Amino acid sequence: LGIVIVELFSTFGSGMERVIVLSQARHAKLPHFFVNNFPDIAALALQCVAKDAAARPSAHELLDSFTPIIEKSSLPPLLELADRTIASLKEQLRDKDTREKQLLAQLHLLQVRETEREGERERERASERERTKEKERERECVC
Repeated sequence: LGIVIVELFSTFGSGMERVIVLSQARHAKLPHFFVNNFPDIAALALQCVAKDAAARPSAHELLDSFTPIIEKSSLPPLLELADRTIASLKEQLRDKDTREKQLLAQLHLLQVRETEREGERERERASERERTKEKERERECVC
């Protein structure tokens, strides 16, 4: 069980690294990262690989040992991380919604301005056509 615990809490760069780490764990030599990052679990793994079977924890002792370790080391931090992540994502969503509303308002304003400009251009074209017709009539009258 101690070997399984080491394997569960370790990452391996290669199959050979896995073989070396797990072989060393059989002889109560645990990787430094494992001992430093998971000291309570490392201590439990060392008890499980003890050469003397009488020194190894019973199933009941394992359960008693694991319960506080799991509660202390994994669940609350994971829940806090999840809460922080959710809060951050909600804030990002609110920011994006606000930005979307601003962009839609700007787009609407640009569309209104473009419609006004198009109306002005159309009036200018109509006025130009009118002036052109007047000039043509003046030329016809002069001739």
